[in-house]
Amino acid sequence: MSSNNTDPIDTTDDSWTEIRERRLEIDGYQCANCGKANSLQVHHVVPESLGGVDEVSNLRTLCASCHDKAHGSTIGLIASEQTSSETRWIPTIETMQWFVSNVNHPFDQLVVMILAKTGIGVSELVSLELSDIYLRDGGLGLTSTVERRTRPFFLLPESEKGPGSGNGKRLCDTLVPIGPELRKCLRRYLAVRPDTESAKLLISTGEAWGKPISHDIIHHTVEKNARTVGLYDTGAGADSNLTPTAFRQFFANRYQGQPAVRDYLLGKKEKTPFNQGQIATDYRESIFNLFH
Repeated sequence: MSSNNTDPIDTTDDSWTEIRERRLEIDGYQCANCGKANSLQVHHVVPESLGGVDEVSNLRTLCASCHDKAHGSTIGLIASEQTSSETRWIPTIETMQWFVSNVNHPFDQLVVMILAKTGIGVSELVSLELSDIYLRDGGLGLTSTVERRTRPFFLLPESEKGPGSGNGKRLCDTLVPIGPELRKCLRRYLAVRPDTESAKLLISTGEAWGKPISHDIIHHTVEKNARTVGLYDTGAGADSNLTPTAFRQFFANRYQGQPAVRDYLLGKKEKTPFNQGQIATDYRESIFNLFH
């Protein structure tokens, strides 16, 4: 299991043996995915081929079986989301950072940041309500219908219709951590959110001012901003354009080093694999930064 120390650890000058031993120690010499204590290996959360480095925060202890599963597909997605194509385009972290840096409107920025930093689908995004958010501080009056935690989070409730527009469902109530970057975007948007009696988080600031946003608005927001920077072409297929689905794949691919936590965050696991404190710590160590 992870330690309670969440401070980043600079290990760039240490040898691989020392770095590996430190990760094993932090994880309590057991698989961070299933808890087994035998056949342990140290896995890169962000693969070296995608720019991952030999640092403690980019490593996880996995048993041989879970390690094989983490490398079980070319794009690191759970089985229900894999496709027959091995060439499906998934944005790199550099591409996503560049894209976000060119999104300036508070509403637009929040939409793309939630998609990228949580992996949730459009259906879940438009369903988010103010009561599903807990920011902990700042006096915004936002709370959650579940017991408060010490860290900011989204509450994504169990649902028969799950992420995206497919047939999947969220198998349990999921608390998705909110990191500093996403919290900053939430505060920026909430400062300009139209006054309305609607409980929905996302309210239109455009032509439909003050009304809850629709699925089409989410897709249009992503397409509009992607088209501006050349990441969306009407003549191209969904496999090469930046779409909400690509955001979900991006999130899953970057989080493949913790498959149990990833599947919980994406709603594919029926119960919390670890305590919420550890999930929040692992999330903040594993997740990417999109602001330079």
